[in-house]
Amino acid sequence: MRECFEALGGVLASDLPIRLQTDKKRTYPTECKRANFHRVLYHRTTDSRKRRDYRNLLFPINHTLAMMRDGMSCLVRRSWGAAKKIKGLQRHAWLWTAYRNYVRGVTVRTRTTPAQSAGVCDQRWKLKEVLRWRWPLQMSQP
Repeated sequence: MRECFEALGGVLASDLPIRLQTDKKRTYPTECKRANFHRVLYHRTTDSRKRRDYRNLLFPINHTLAMMRDGMSCLVRRSWGAAKKIKGLQRHAWLWTAYRNYVRGVTVRTRTTPAQSAGVCDQRWKLKEVLRWRWPLQMSQP
């Protein structure tokens, strides 16, 4: 958990506050303080026993992660598709993420991708385009 919070602090703009939405796990506030973000932190909690629908603020991420577990053969239990090495799992996760955000439409009717909705790209990628890239993309360090 600490590594996640440290990674979060490293990628967010330093002049903006952090808005964190979690369940009520008792260790989250302590770990947030230890991460020492050096900025304003708004931490909002949701009861994990609350109804799991679109009114629950944790539903979108929980639903996405459930879809990821279901959609990635190496994460499905009782399957021959288990990842043998961490690198294989990471590549599979990157491909799934790219497909989910850049190729697959949010709905069948609109065909608009999540990346288009967020303004990251202006058109839907073709699967061939995604498969041409090496995943994960090598990001240059500043």
